[in-house]
Amino acid sequence: MEVWRQIDRTLRLCPSEKVPMRPCQREISLFQESMQTLKIAQTKYSDSQEALKKISPEVKDTRIMVPLTGSMFVRGTFKDTKRVLVDVGTGYYLKIGMDDARDFFKRKVAFVTEQMEKIQKLGMERSKAREGRCSARIIPITTGSP
Repeated sequence: MEVWRQIDRTLRLCPSEKVPMRPCQREISLFQESMQTLKIAQTKYSDSQEALKKISPEVKDTRIMVPLTGSMFVRGTFKDTKRVLVDVGTGYYLKIGMDDARDFFKRKVAFVTEQMEKIQKLGMERSKAREGRCSARIIPITTGSP
């Protein structure tokens, strides 16, 4: 004998009732915002990698514009093409050799990419879980032997 039992409506599992969906939606939104932030970081590290490729001994004494902020630049001249100043975060800068700088940015791009993949996987899992919760309203319960 098959008996149908309706899920308690106080659980509010469906999107039309929205109560438990809000935390889930907020979590998914947080994942999306994190992905955007990481994409920006990934782009900046990749741009820095590309900029390093353009530095060679031939550019010594070349005039350049040095960024102080995102929108303010000052004139400068390349004096040392063997070492660069790298922003390592939280206001700290290191003057390191070109090979070390390339390695630093390569590792940063790889790390950010890995974090993006993890967040994307979590976001997909949360989306599937949310869809699964919303699709179940009536559950068949089997009693007795077939």
